[in-house]
Amino acid sequence: MITLSVVGDNIKQRRESLGLSQVDLADAIGETKQTIWKYESGTVTNIPLPKVEAIAKALSCTPNELTGWDSQQPSKPLTPEQAKVEEQLSEIREILFSLPPELRTHVLAVVKGLVPPVQSQDDRGGSQ
Repeated sequence: MITLSVVGDNIKQRRESLGLSQVDLADAIGETKQTIWKYESGTVTNIPLPKVEAIAKALSCTPNELTGWDSQQPSKPLTPEQAKVEEQLSEIREILFSLPPELRTHVLAVVKGLVPPVQSQDDRGGSQ
């Protein structure tokens, strides 16, 4: 059985591991700091599924991870490279949360522009 305290604990642990405050998470999902506190403390007894999904998206995880439904699968320790990327993602999130929404969209477009397009087999000269 999954208890609400598991969900709240998972939200808090994930949020803290990403270096986010309750205010950061609240802003990301359109809620208040007090609501996040209620979720994390288990005061709220029924977190609506759309909110669980929004929280998961803001915390770069799945709703299953927050609810503990994936707990049967042992988590693998992060490689040093993965840990570095997680640290960088946390830093990027912090920067994005500090920007107005229109600048976030611009930053995302710039980042996407830095990624080289994936070539199809035909573009690489593959046989047909």
